[in-house]
Amino acid sequence: MAASLSSYGFQTASPASWQRWRAAASAVEEVEIRVCVNRSCGRQGSRETLAVLSALAPTGVAVTSCGCLGRCGAGPNLAVLPAGFLVGHCGTAARATQLLADLCGSAFDPQRNLEAFTLRKKGENELEKGNAAEAEALLSQV
Repeated sequence: MAASLSSYGFQTASPASWQRWRAAASAVEEVEIRVCVNRSCGRQGSRETLAVLSALAPTGVAVTSCGCLGRCGAGPNLAVLPAGFLVGHCGTAARATQLLADLCGSAFDPQRNLEAFTLRKKGENELEKGNAAEAEALLSQV
């Protein structure tokens, strides 16, 4: 893994237990990430985190919003199910994509996926402004 799990605010998860969870989760069809969008986490960027995770989540990873997870001071907070790990301080797109990389392993390249997401957002913005040619150029890079 690129970073230590504690840097993502994992509670109760040692590296060994995270590896056991990943092995057990591979037998489960789907992993679910719940993103708290309540008031405190919302002010700390959880809706943006939800948008990034929803856009980039690979097959087998469901992303949904949820209410308060009870750790408002450590927000934005996420719950990774079925294991029930809580992830805190996940308020940037980079941290969200790194979480997906940690969950999915080497098959998920966080930098490449984040770059594609950024290009798509820029293309969508250009399209809203009426710049179809610029939007097409940006979206064709994805």
